[in-house]
Amino acid sequence: MVRYSNWITLIQWRIMMLYQIEDWKTVKENVQKALNIKISREKFSVNAFDLPGTKMIKVPDFENLSDDELFQILINLHNLSGMLYVVTHICHKDGFGPFLLEANRLEGLVKNYVNIFQETFFDTNAIIISLNEKLVWMFHHSGFVGLFDYSKQLGT
Repeated sequence: MVRYSNWITLIQWRIMMLYQIEDWKTVKENVQKALNIKISREKFSVNAFDLPGTKMIKVPDFENLSDDELFQILINLHNLSGMLYVVTHICHKDGFGPFLLEANRLEGLVKNYVNIFQETFFDTNAIIISLNEKLVWMFHHSGFVGLFDYSKQLGT
């Protein structure tokens, strides 16, 4: 029988072959600096982002939508480009951290997520962060999506 810690190590190894995993401390520092915000918790989630004037949009019948369908809704808010941090439920488990990947690889992560982790990408909250564009895409577990544009706040 494989012990849980060995299983996590095996999963981490498989993921690192496909996607880079960053440490929480570095990600938090980079996000705070690029977006000019203060994040209190190292392992942050959707509550870390609040931008006045940003509206979250309710996704009707979101429980019956696939990861692919929810992903399309998110990217329709604004095109993805460049390097992205991605935070999902699995990132908060011991030994994991946010993903760092090129935007053109994100769709592959979304499609393969359930096979790798045995849970859906949009199972709970999901955050996609572009430091270069100063954008944060968010899916909230209650079925809302939003795009936070920090470039307007920073005047860039």
